[in-house]
Amino acid sequence: MISKIKPSKLGVILLIYVVISAGVAFILNIPFYSAVESIVKDVSEGRTYFKREADQLMADFQVYVNDKNLSSKDGEDISNWNNDNWFVSMKVYKGNELFYDTLYYPDEVPDKSEENEFYSSSMARHYEIQFSDIKASVVIVALFRFRFQNFIEAVSITFMAITFIVTFLLLLSRKIKYLRKIEMGIKIVESGSLKYRIPVKGNDELSSLASSINEMSQALDNQIIKEREMKNKNKDIVTSISHDVRTPLTSVICYLDLIKDHKYNSPEQLEQYIKNVRLKAYQIKDLTDDLFTHFVNSEEEVSKKYEKINANEFIFQLLLDSSYTLEEKGFHIKIENELYNQYHIYVDVTQFRRIFDNLCSNIIKYARRDRPIVFLIKVEDGKLLIIQKNKVSNIHKNVESFGIGIKNCEKIIAYHNGSINVKSGDKEFSIEISIPVNES
Repeated sequence: MISKIKPSKLGVILLIYVVISAGVAFILNIPFYSAVESIVKDVSEGRTYFKREADQLMADFQVYVNDKNLSSKDGEDISNWNNDNWFVSMKVYKGNELFYDTLYYPDEVPDKSEENEFYSSSMARHYEIQFSDIKASVVIVALFRFRFQNFIEAVSITFMAITFIVTFLLLLSRKIKYLRKIEMGIKIVESGSLKYRIPVKGNDELSSLASSINEMSQALDNQIIKEREMKNKNKDIVTSISHDVRTPLTSVICYLDLIKDHKYNSPEQLEQYIKNVRLKAYQIKDLTDDLFTHFVNSEEEVSKKYEKINANEFIFQLLLDSSYTLEEKGFHIKIENELYNQYHIYVDVTQFRRIFDNLCSNIIKYARRDRPIVFLIKVEDGKLLIIQKNKVSNIHKNVESFGIGIKNCEKIIAYHNGSINVKSGDKEFSIEISIPVNES
């Protein structure tokens, strides 16, 4: 089976333009042809022109007769001259006897009595021609306008061609203008303005081309935006993890200093310090592993490992670790535990530890050491609330802050379907963290 080739929409439109242009050219040529023909007729039938041309015509005929030495009996030769001058009708008389008539010769030569109106019109002129045997009278009617017939047709064809071309270009001008818009749009996109969109007009190959260019621009723009977002995301992750590593690393250093200086009261406390150092070291390892995993996986999110754990024990351990760190820095910690029942939470342990590390980091930077740092733990409306408050140090009011710690906390809490509320003033700072909780 031979498949039919579907004609292009633009090709159909151009064909329609051709038909319309040809129709317009033909219709306009009708009055134009008549006008040119009328002008030629008026000029050719003008008295001065007609007399001059008729006199010249008969002078030529006399030369022809003389050259051929024609007599009144040589009708065939007279007819040959007449055929060469086909626009002339004439009658030749010998006295009152008609021996040649263009309209009848050679089939028949009518009598003078059959003179028709054609030779009686105002266009008829009378001459005398000397033949070899007689002097004859000649009546002619010359339609000189027919000599210009080829000229009229040439002018008419030229007019039709010009009209066709002009009409076609006028119809095509919209497409040409649109094509220039597409060209301009391509140059704008090439210059880097990927937000620019070429107007899509019509339903043909040009509109399809414009739409394709717009889609390409959109794809490139989305790719650049995505690359920019990825770059910012990488920067945020590096900054975030670098910030989060600082707190456990500080704790490790503090514990190691305590061990080195033998600032422990019993082997059990030494064991606890070593345990805490080991715990913080693993936390640092997890953070650096997250960083490595992120860059290896490029656009993929670092995988989260959620597990159901005892909220009472987990939060208490986090508060205990934070207390060690903060007390070493000279802070007094006040813990208000209002967890009267056993609760469970579904969390990523490594990520959740980062919240307390960030809280500790902010406290060390901005809190007053002569006022207690308050941690309040309670459950309300199925939510585990972790509230931390502290007085703001006047010394650190002018310290530049990028809010990295809070941003990290917001991201982590969002992973856990929770919420965070921060109130920061000149004198007091508070943060409330809320995550879903299950009662055992």
